[in-house]
Amino acid sequence: MISTGLAPAEATPEQVFAGMVDQMVPLKRPQTPTDMAEVVAFRLSDKAANITGQTIAVDGGTVMT
Repeated sequence: MISTGLAPAEATPEQVFAGMVDQMVPLKRPQTPTDMAEVVAFRLSDKAANITGQTIAVDGGTVMT
């Protein structure tokens, strides 16, 4: 037996992923490599000089839920 879970049987993998993002991510969009790169650039800048020992979640707000 194969269960389709939350997705209708005729849904494409892209549709399933979009539906999961819409349900689970408060910002309603997947995060991109650019999102990650911008956080890395900030962390390497002088503006973040006083931040130590922190984990910065780049997840569209998923950690908050």
